[in-house]
Parts: sequence; C-alpha cells; structure tokens
Amino acid sequence: MQSTVGSDRVQRFGRVQRLVHRTTGWLMAFCAGTAACLYFSPLAELVGRRLLVVAVHEISGILLPVPLLLGLFSAEFGPISSASTGSPSTTASGSGSR
Repeated sequence: MQSTVGSDRVQRFGRVQRLVHRTTGWLMAFCAGTAACLYFSPLAELVGRRLLVVAVHEISGILLPVPLLLGLFSAEFGPISSASTGSPSTTASGSGSR
C-alpha cells in the first residue's frame, strides 16, 4: 500500500478559496461566541465587559461578507479560458456527428 505524498494529492481548492472559507468561518465563530455571551446570563456574567462583547459581535457581523467580496475580486477568480476547459465547439465537432 502506497502512501500519498504531498505532490501526488489533488488540490480541489486554491489558496484564495481556502483563505475566504477560513476567514468566514472565524468571523462566524466570533459572531456565534459573542451572541452566546450576550444571550446566556451565566456566560455574560463570566465574560463581563458587555460593551466590548457587543462591539466585537457587531464588527464581526458587519465584516462577514468582506472575505467573499475580496475573494471574488482576486486574480484567482478571473475568467476561465476556453482552452483549459474545452470549448463546446471543439467537443461537439467529433467524428460521427453527421
């Protein structure tokens, strides 16, 4: 049985996609964590500093769409060339199509 080496693995997602996904996940975790601290009394008493928790919650919520928008405007999400995917005209013009 052969083990897979890093160079043999297929990367399904690029660097930008992974960064967008992780950043959005962290922002959502901040939103959920601060929401729990604001909603549940025992956590609110444990954390204290309600104004700081409210500010972190609001800022992380406002920043949620930012990673997606930055990722969409990155060079890695540029237009897909027809040479890399195969244009429909080259795939439909095979032999025997008459």
